[in-house]
Amino acid sequence: MSKDYSIKITLETAFNEFNIQKILNKGLNKGFKYYDHVWGERYENSPLLDAAGATQKILKARKNDLEEGPCVYSVLEKDSNAHLCFYESEDGHLEFLIDAFGCPQKKGYWIDFSYYIKMFLDLCDDFSVLELKTTMD
Repeated sequence: MSKDYSIKITLETAFNEFNIQKILNKGLNKGFKYYDHVWGERYENSPLLDAAGATQKILKARKNDLEEGPCVYSVLEKDSNAHLCFYESEDGHLEFLIDAFGCPQKKGYWIDFSYYIKMFLDLCDDFSVLELKTTMD
C-alpha cells in the first residue's frame, strides 16, 4: 500500500510572484531541478525551467485553474522528487505545499519528515512561519 505525504507551510508574507520566485531560487541554489512537466509525460522528456519560468508556470496554472494545480514538478536532493505548490490562504498569506513525493527519504517504513521539513524551512528562511503541517494518507 502506497502512502501520500505532504508538508504545508503557511508564511507571513503575501502570495505574489516575487515571494514565490524567491523560494524557488533558493531551491535552485540547493540543486533542485524544475520541469515544465505535462501530465502523462515522463519528466526527463520535459524542458528544465529556471525560477522565473517555474514561477510563471505556477501563476498561469492558478489563473487558468488548470487540473495539475499551481505546482511545478521538481527533482530535489538525493534524486527524490515532489510537486511544489503555492496557494494563497484566505487571509492572503503565501502557502507552500510539498506533495506527491517520489522515492522519499525514509526512516524505517515511513517518510523522514524531519529531513524534508529542514530542507523546506531553509527555502523559506526569509519569512516568518505561521503554520507547518504534515500529512500522511
